[in-house]
Amino acid sequence: ITGHRHPFKVEYKVGFTANGNLLALDLQLWSNGGCSLDFSVSIMEHAMLHLGNCYRFPNMRIRGRACKTHLPSNTALRGFGGPQAILACENIIEHIASYLKMDPFNIRQLNLFKEGDTTHYGQILEHWNVPRILNEIIISSDLVPRQKQVDEFNRTNIYRKRGISIIPTKFGIGFLLRFLNQAGALVHIYKDGSVLVSHGGISISYSN
Repeated sequence: ITGHRHPFKVEYKVGFTANGNLLALDLQLWSNGGCSLDFSVSIMEHAMLHLGNCYRFPNMRIRGRACKTHLPSNTALRGFGGPQAILACENIIEHIASYLKMDPFNIRQLNLFKEGDTTHYGQILEHWNVPRILNEIIISSDLVPRQKQVDEFNRTNIYRKRGISIIPTKFGIGFLLRFLNQAGALVHIYKDGSVLVSHGGISISYSN
């Protein structure tokens, strides 16, 4: 029997201002680990680190529990808990936007981390390029005129609808156990300018 991605249950309380500024997040995660431990604890830790995505919550409390159940054991898949956490965070943004009757993208832009901000796990964001990249994508994708086209289509069609969205994502690469984050390589630089690199890393289809 092959394990699958861990299903997550999320309950949260979120505080925000009338103009969409995030104030606080109190969130509880449960994951369905199945009948054995496998990577469930590490995946939960990874999910807790990725909650918040690209947004600054001035006050944040996150609790996570990996649950043993009667189902086949779930295991590590691409993202390692990150996709579940980012999905939860983006749903919170959508819920806030719906409550305030605002464009979700405006909520996202308003609360993006800035250079030098500190994440909820204590990392100072240096070389933080997400706002610049996001603005470049907005321009290069013609997002604003395309959004107007989508709005007009939806206004004139009852049964068929269209949507367009842009969502920033922050994903950490590495192992939670620090000693695993090491490697070695041998680099040969030849007189003709060619380079040969020999290393011990392999692709395990995880895109690292």
